[in-house]
Amino acid sequence: MSYSVSVTGISTNLAYSWTLPSGWSAISATNGASITVQAAPYSGGTITLTVTDTKCNTSVTRNANIYRTAPPLGAISGGAGCFCSGQTQSFSVPAVNGATSYQWAASGSLYIASANGNNVTVGTSGSGGNITCYAVTPCGNTNTASSNYIPTSTSAPATPTLTLVGSSPCTDYRREGTLSITNADPCATYYWSGDAGVVVSGSGSSAAVGVPYSGLRAYVYGVNACGTSASGSRTIPATPNCSGGQLRAAALSITAAPNPFSDRITLSYTLAEDAQVMLEVSTPVGKRVATLVNDRQTAGDHDVAFDGSRLPTGVYVATLTVTAKGGDRQTASVQLTVTR
Repeated sequence: MSYSVSVTGISTNLAYSWTLPSGWSAISATNGASITVQAAPYSGGTITLTVTDTKCNTSVTRNANIYRTAPPLGAISGGAGCFCSGQTQSFSVPAVNGATSYQWAASGSLYIASANGNNVTVGTSGSGGNITCYAVTPCGNTNTASSNYIPTSTSAPATPTLTLVGSSPCTDYRREGTLSITNADPCATYYWSGDAGVVVSGSGSSAAVGVPYSGLRAYVYGVNACGTSASGSRTIPATPNCSGGQLRAAALSITAAPNPFSDRITLSYTLAEDAQVMLEVSTPVGKRVATLVNDRQTAGDHDVAFDGSRLPTGVYVATLTVTAKGGDRQTASVQLTVTR
C-alpha cells in the first residue's frame, strides 16, 4: 500500500531529508517537500522529515505516524452442542472488512470437513476438541478466535453405573439421598425414574431421591447424538427412624399408552396437590417437538392426548415437570416410540 506525505508552511531554498520505516521504500524523489512511499506488508511506522535552512544552518524535524493494524476478529459461534462421528456441525466468525482469507484449524478429534471464508463445517472422530480461526487482511493477521472445548461422541452412552453420594435417604421421605452416574457421557442427556413411591428430582448425571421405605430402585438411561444407552439401575438404601419433617413432595410418575404408537398416544399422571405443570415432548438430544401443558393444574389424575402422526419414526421423550406451591420441583419422563 502506498502513502503520500507532504509538508507545508516552510519557506523555499531548504534541504529536505526523509527517513522511512524499515522495509518501506520511496516511490517519488526524497529531496522535495512531498514524498510517496510504498509501505512494507502488514506494518506501520513513523516517517521523519528533517528540513535544513542552509543560510542559518538550522534544522526542523517533523514526524508522520502511520498506523496499520488488522481489525479485531469476533468470537466463533454456531454448532448445536455435542455431535457424533459421521456427523458435522457448522460454525462461523463475523466477517472482517477487507479480509483476504480465513485460516481455520481444529484440534483433538475434530477436523475441518470444509471451509468457505468465515464459515466452516467440522467433523469428529473421537471425544472432541477445539477450533480456531484468524483472518488475513492487508494490514496483517487478526487475533485468533478460539472455541470452547467441543465434546463429541463415537457411540451411544454406556449403560449408566450408579453410586450413592453421601448419606443414604431416610424412610418416609424424611431426608433425600443423591445418586450419581460414575461413567457419565458429557454428551448425553439422562432421564431418571424410579419404582412406584420413589421421588426422583434432578437431571444430568445426578439426581436426588426420596423413598417411603428401603428396597426400591432408581433407573436412568442416557441419550446422545449416537443413540440411547441401556437402562442402569440401583437399589436405594434407606435409613429408618430419621428425625425431621416429612418431605412435602409426593411420588411423581408418568405413563404412556399405547406405546409404541403410530398416530395418537395418551400421557397420564397424578398430582398430589395443585401445582404448576410443564409437559413437553422432545427428541432424544433435547430438541423440543411439542409443549402439551404449561399451566397450573389441580390435584388428581390427568390424561393428555398427543398427536404424533406427523413425527418421523423414532424415539422421543415426554418430560413432566411439576412445581408445587412451596417451590418443590419434580420431574418424570417416559420414552415414546413412533412406528409406521
